[in-house]
Amino acid sequence: MENIYLEIGKRIRQQRKAHGLTQEEFAENLSTTMQYISRLERAKNKVSMFSCTFTVCAFAAEPYAENSNPPTLQDTLQEILDNPTYSNAYKEAAKKKCDYLMSVRDSGPSALTRASNSMTIYVPHTRQPNGVSCGPSTVRQTLAHYGLVKNLSTIMSEMSDASKPATYCYSPTNGIFEISKMFYYINTSLYGEGGDPTGVVYMALWKNGAYTSSQQMLNMMASVISNNNPPILHTGAIQGTKRTSYNDTSKWPINISSGHFMSVSGYNLSNATIQVTDPDVTNQQSSSSYSSGKYYINSLVVYSTCDYFAA
Repeated sequence: MENIYLEIGKRIRQQRKAHGLTQEEFAENLSTTMQYISRLERAKNKVSMFSCTFTVCAFAAEPYAENSNPPTLQDTLQEILDNPTYSNAYKEAAKKKCDYLMSVRDSGPSALTRASNSMTIYVPHTRQPNGVSCGPSTVRQTLAHYGLVKNLSTIMSEMSDASKPATYCYSPTNGIFEISKMFYYINTSLYGEGGDPTGVVYMALWKNGAYTSSQQMLNMMASVISNNNPPILHTGAIQGTKRTSYNDTSKWPINISSGHFMSVSGYNLSNATIQVTDPDVTNQQSSSSYSSGKYYINSLVVYSTCDYFAA
């Protein structure tokens, strides 16, 4: 794992310098401290590096190159187990979740756990108010699914509260800057520090680390949806021609310049598509077909675009 942190720190330092930014200037852009950036670049803040976000990636390019080694599911679990902030109960819940995801990665949901080859679950749509609020908006969608309804402004305020370092992960200027803390905010908002005994513990699953094909990605997404848990998807930049038909699942209906969060609220195994609940789609599409904030997209398209999802 050390080589991953060192490589990410190196990339951030290179790109910061390429943009002509000092550590102090870069820290100001991310609403953090120069000392924090220094530790990132020297691979001293491992949790932050492991949870490299689209805010940092906007400056530092992609967190993992094609020939590098993204974290595996076991690596993600180990980060949780090594974090002294997390309770033993929370860590045990994470272990159970990791074991479950490993068991379904190559098989998908069994006939006993899914209603059919297609399924959708309740995820109410939240329209993001600006270009850096997809993270908190997706958090709101996720919490509301489980019955915890919070105002978006409250979520933004709580996630940007620097006096609570365990969940301080959002800058109103630059968006989410530490994904593990975003997931910890969701988990502890729902179930406290002990986590959920049924295994609802969100953790990042990196492409080419936790899964290596669109089928494995679809298997894991469908399995957790079958258990009434909506995954959280993060994409890189989405560019190119938008779909012109609502039912064209081969193209995205949005363009995104850097990174984007959304919920996964359904799947169809027959045609290998997933349904997403997208905080930004009603900002970019005026058709009434998108009024619910939901649409289907082919899993191959998702796999080619995303860098990780959380489940």
